[in-house]
Amino acid sequence: NRTAQIASPAKPVLVTDLALLHQAPAWMGAVVHSGEEDDRSEAEEVRSGYSGRTEKMHRFLAKEFHEQSCESLSYKNMCKLQSKGQTDLIAGCFFELLVLKTQG
Repeated sequence: NRTAQIASPAKPVLVTDLALLHQAPAWMGAVVHSGEEDDRSEAEEVRSGYSGRTEKMHRFLAKEFHEQSCESLSYKNMCKLQSKGQTDLIAGCFFELLVLKTQG
């Protein structure tokens, strides 16, 4: 069972895959095309160093891995299936993917 560590000054808290599936966006558009109110309401649940969108992307990817039951995903294939050619959606999700990669 994969886990992710949340940065905390006291002691690390582990988040399981199942916890990430809670409120996971159903599609890529829900990651970047949400209202500011949604991002602010989730701000308390976001890990240190993550924006609301980054947390949504993390949850979306966890959901995709869970549903696909695989060790790797193709970003190109996800974009083909879900973006309908919307370059802002592809770029926004790619940015959040980079943030996740650099923040660990």
